[in-house]
Amino acid sequence: VAVVGSEVISSIDLQDRMRLILGTTRIEDSPETRRRLVPQALRVLVDEQLQTQEAAAEGITVGEQDIKEAIGVIEKRSNKPEGSLEADLAARGLPTRSFYNQIKAQIAWSKLIIKKIRPRIRISDEEVARVRKKATSNASGREEVQIATIVLPVDSPANEANVKALAEKLVSEIQAGAA
Repeated sequence: VAVVGSEVISSIDLQDRMRLILGTTRIEDSPETRRRLVPQALRVLVDEQLQTQEAAAEGITVGEQDIKEAIGVIEKRSNKPEGSLEADLAARGLPTRSFYNQIKAQIAWSKLIIKKIRPRIRISDEEVARVRKKATSNASGREEVQIATIVLPVDSPANEANVKALAEKLVSEIQAGAA
C-alpha cells in the first residue's frame, strides 16, 4: 500500500495495524469505522517507517532488550503483571508483530531525539529551583490532572468529513467510558 524509502508497507501490515487498533480500543469494529481509520493507520505506519529509517541513518539500533524494557514500562504504568501485555494480545488474537514494530519505532525515535536534542539542552540552577518550588507547592493538596491528546490528521480536504465523524465518534465513546 506504500513504499517508504526502500521499505514496503504491505496490505497485511495495514490490516494488522487496524486489528491492533480495533482490538486495543473500545472503538466499534464496523466497515464504516475501518474505512475511516485506514488513512490514519496508514499515516502512522508511514511515520513509523520514516522515524525508524532516520534513526538507522544515525546509527541507532533497537534491540530485543529495548523492546522488552519498554513493554515492562507499559505494563508497570498500567498496573499489569510482567508478561501480561504480550499474553493478552496473543489471547485476543491480535498481531504482536505490529505491536512490536510500533514499540520499536517509538524507541528508535526517542533515541534519535535524545542523541540530537539532549546535547543542546542547558538547565540552569534557577530552573531547577523553580521546578522544585512548584513541586513543593503542588504537594499541598492541589489537584493534578493528566491530559492526553488524540491527533486525527486531515490528509486532504476530501477526508475532512470522515475525520470529523471519527472525532465525534471517539468523543462519544470516551464520554461513555472508553479508555
